[in-house]
Amino acid sequence: MNTSSISIKKWGLLLIALLLSFEFLIFPWLDWLDASKSELQSLEKIVAKQESLLSSDKEMQNNSESIVANLSEFSELPTLAKDQEPALLWLQVIDSAVARYELNINNKAPFREVKINDAYSVYAGRLNVSGSYNEVLNLLYELENIKQGNRVRQVSFSRTKATPDKVTANIEFVRVFKRS
Repeated sequence: MNTSSISIKKWGLLLIALLLSFEFLIFPWLDWLDASKSELQSLEKIVAKQESLLSSDKEMQNNSESIVANLSEFSELPTLAKDQEPALLWLQVIDSAVARYELNINNKAPFREVKINDAYSVYAGRLNVSGSYNEVLNLLYELENIKQGNRVRQVSFSRTKATPDKVTANIEFVRVFKRS
């Protein structure tokens, strides 16, 4: 055998050993690294989802506490019986509020009932009164009582030059009530 064939065999064996080491050691190790990296990324996504779920749970608890606080504000709302007409409830509130003040009622017109959900409804209407500024403002203050379900949605004032101490007010008034 000559030296060139020995060196070719030597280098060939070395090259085969190198290729086998790549095939059975290096490439499987690189595949394992890629699999570990993708597994870590999926675990990081799971952890991020769990953290967002925990933060949304805390936010939901805070929201439920505020809802409970808001429900306590609406505990004094009147309850409307099944046979009771909401327009009459609206008119009773208007009549009892106007009776306390020296005002002239020009017009009171209940409009319609608007259903908020299964438990609550709103009844809207318009009221036109005239009288002194203080009496009209006191009436507005009394009508604006959200704890009892009263809310003034819109107000417009007008007065004439002939009677500067009198004012006419157009009031859009809504009444929130519970359904029984």
